[in-house]
Amino acid sequence: MPVISQPTCFRPPVYQFNGHLQTVLPAVLRKVESPYERERITLSDGGGQSHTWSEYRALEFAEG
Repeated sequence: MPVISQPTCFRPPVYQFNGHLQTVLPAVLRKVESPYERERITLSDGGGQSHTWSEYRALEFAEG
């Protein structure tokens, strides 16, 4: 691990003055396009399964 010789000081933006805002605001304000699709299947015993897949990768493998 590299050693940092001079001290560094993190200064958050004025509107993110505490750690909670630094965590929540980027998650709420940022929109990320996800190539994945998710499906939840509820089983007869009350349990469930979650399936996540990407059609983009499936097409790529089917063509190649």
